[in-house]
Amino acid sequence: MNQHSDESPIPPTSAPSEVGVRGEKLLVFLTVFGVLMGGVLLVVVLLGLLFSALWTKREEARHKRCLHNLGILAEAVQQHELQRGFVPTAGFWPQLDPKAQQAAYFQGQGLRWFRQQNEEVQVLLGLEQPLGWGFQLLPQLDLSDVWHRTQMRCLIAGPVPQLICTSRRFRQGLLVAQWDQRQVEYQPSDFAAVDLGTESLLLPVNVCRQYRRPAKLRTWEFVADGRSQTVLVAEKHIPGTLLGTRHPGDWFGFASPWHESVMRRPLSAEAWEQLSRDPTGFLARLERTGGKGALLGPAKDTATVSYPHARFGGSHSQGLVAAMCDGSARTIDFEIDPGVWFYLCHPRDTRTPEP
Repeated sequence: MNQHSDESPIPPTSAPSEVGVRGEKLLVFLTVFGVLMGGVLLVVVLLGLLFSALWTKREEARHKRCLHNLGILAEAVQQHELQRGFVPTAGFWPQLDPKAQQAAYFQGQGLRWFRQQNEEVQVLLGLEQPLGWGFQLLPQLDLSDVWHRTQMRCLIAGPVPQLICTSRRFRQGLLVAQWDQRQVEYQPSDFAAVDLGTESLLLPVNVCRQYRRPAKLRTWEFVADGRSQTVLVAEKHIPGTLLGTRHPGDWFGFASPWHESVMRRPLSAEAWEQLSRDPTGFLARLERTGGKGALLGPAKDTATVSYPHARFGGSHSQGLVAAMCDGSARTIDFEIDPGVWFYLCHPRDTRTPEP
C-alpha cells in the first residue's frame, strides 16, 4: 500500500547568477567608498577650520605687532619733544621739481642733513633738517647707526623695522628704484603722519613757505583739543596690486621729506589747499556743509587702485591702527564717519570726538 507524505517537495537550489554577484560587489564598493569619502570630507572640514583658526591667530598677532610698533613711534615722538624741545618736522625739499627730488633722495644731491666738524658727524636738527620725521626719530628708536650714515644710499636702506607692517611685508620689504642707470634699494614706511598743510602738527616747512605762513617749531601746546583725541601717525592705504612695487604712495622711503610716502591726509587735495590758505574759514564752512565730498575716511587695502594714494588705510581686518599724541595706540573702524575722522586728525579744531 502506498503511503503519501504530507510534506511538499523541496525545490532544488539554483546557483547565484553573475549579475547578482556583481550587484552585491558594487553595493559593497559604494558603501566602502561612501564611508571613505565621508572620512575625507570630515578631514578636509577639520583642516579648513584648523587653518582658519591659525590664520586668525596669526592675523591677531600681526595686528598686535602693528599696535606695538605704533606705540613705539608715539613714545619716540614723546621722547623727541622732551629731549629737543619740539616735535619732529615733516622736513623740506631744497627744490620742488620732481626730478630734483629724486636726485636728492636717491643720491643726496642738494640735501644737507649733516655737517662735518673735525671728522665728527653732526646731524642737523629742527628747521635745518631736510629729512622727514621717519629719519628724525631714529635716535629715539635706538637706531643711531642709521642716524649717523653719511651715504644717502646706505641711509635710505634702513633697516627701521618699527615702520613695517608685517601683514603687508613679511620681511624688511625693500623697494627698488631705477635711478641714474642703476638700481637703488630703499625701505618704505607703512605708516604716515597726518598732513593738514599749514595746520599739521609735524611742520611741513615747504608748505608753510608756499602759503607764506610762519615756519615755527611746534610743541604739544599746538594740540588744542586733547592729545588722547588727536591722531599722530597711522597706517597708510596701499592698493594690493601695487604692494611691493614703487608707486606714488611709496615713491620715496621712510626718511623722505614731506611727501605722501610718509604723510597722508583726511581730506581731498582741494580741501587741503583751502585749509592751508584759510584754516578758520575752512573749519567754519565745514561746520555749515558737513564736508561732503571734501573729506576722506580711512579705507581697507583693496586689490585695485580705487582710492587716492594720499589717504589713510590698512590691511588689518580689525580696522585702522593709529598712534595718538598722548603715546597710546588704538584701532579705528574703517567705517568711521569721515567728519569724525577729520576732527580726530586735526590738532586745533577744539573738538574731542570719540571714534
